[in-house]
Amino acid sequence: MESPKNLTVKDAGTLEGSPLGGMQARLASAIRSDWLPMLQEISSQIPELAPFLSEYLQVRVVIDANVVHKELQWRLQSRRKADARTRLEEAAIAQVLILFAPTHLDSEIQEHLAEIAARSGSTVEAAEAEWKQFRSRLHFYTPRSLSLGHGIAVVDPDDLPYIAACHELGAHAVYSRDKHFKQMKAPVISVAIDASLQSYSRATTVRLAAMVGSTFTITVGTNAIEAAGRKIGKAFQFFRRLHPLLQIAILAGLVLAFTNRNLRKKFAEFFRLLAKFARPVFEAVLLMAEQFQIESMKIQIAESEIRALLPRARKRSALTHARAICLLRRKPMSCAEIETQMKAEGYVSSARDFPAYLTRILRESAQFNEDAHGRWSLI
Repeated sequence: MESPKNLTVKDAGTLEGSPLGGMQARLASAIRSDWLPMLQEISSQIPELAPFLSEYLQVRVVIDANVVHKELQWRLQSRRKADARTRLEEAAIAQVLILFAPTHLDSEIQEHLAEIAARSGSTVEAAEAEWKQFRSRLHFYTPRSLSLGHGIAVVDPDDLPYIAACHELGAHAVYSRDKHFKQMKAPVISVAIDASLQSYSRATTVRLAAMVGSTFTITVGTNAIEAAGRKIGKAFQFFRRLHPLLQIAILAGLVLAFTNRNLRKKFAEFFRLLAKFARPVFEAVLLMAEQFQIESMKIQIAESEIRALLPRARKRSALTHARAICLLRRKPMSCAEIETQMKAEGYVSSARDFPAYLTRILRESAQFNEDAHGRWSLI
């Protein structure tokens, strides 16, 4: 997907040249990217919105220790508000960025907490508290093998768990500024991608909120019109059941009513109230439609920036998919649930009996535990 020339995510906001611009700005500022997982869950229950969910980008990276060091140092030294977050954490909370880590990272950070605290002018206790909080955003995995490909020299043994986790979980890349990863032929993102991920998270959340909001508004408006139509229909059916003479009398009364100035005013007032009710509905739909266009432009630009930094995608095996799925779910899953998620991620199998094939590779890997109900979890 290519972005318009000479246009950035920031520029997309200048497209708001409409009378509803002020309302759009308030709407965008009121919606937090934290809501994205919840909005995606709601949208998955609305058939009309389901196609949009498959379009969203999700970046999976194995986070390196040097990125964690920078995160902790900002928290301990530069953060002014207790609830302030880095762009990296915001993207992770929105689940646009999935942060994998080898279990080796935990011991590596623990080993350097005193150093991080001293460099930040803080205490070890504060550093431990911040690491505990940020650690909850990570999905830890113990690699099965630390070997590199044939002919690739080991430059730094400490980097091997990160490369192995990246390969075994099918992550896009290792997120690191360590030049050794490139020397060991590992997929790596060494340029800061946080700003683009944050912009993508926010724009995606606002656009999805606009879609859900417009669907709700249209549904409520349509239901109100249908309810009014049903009442009119019932009144007409009641009228048809009346005696012909009574029908004539009612019609004559209506004709006389329209010739009466006061009654005409009342009818006019009624229709003005009806229009007054309908106008906010149409304005709300218009606001959501314009917001949808603005955020779509922002998403397009941010996504093009992100994809430009991602290494070329590699084919992911069934086992690679299953590892990542079970790791992220963090609770036992049936083969059917794993299969459904794999298909949602784009996996296509040539196996005639895929459930049997999946069960076999899970058992042979020795990395999964099967409970008494036939559900699987990553050991």
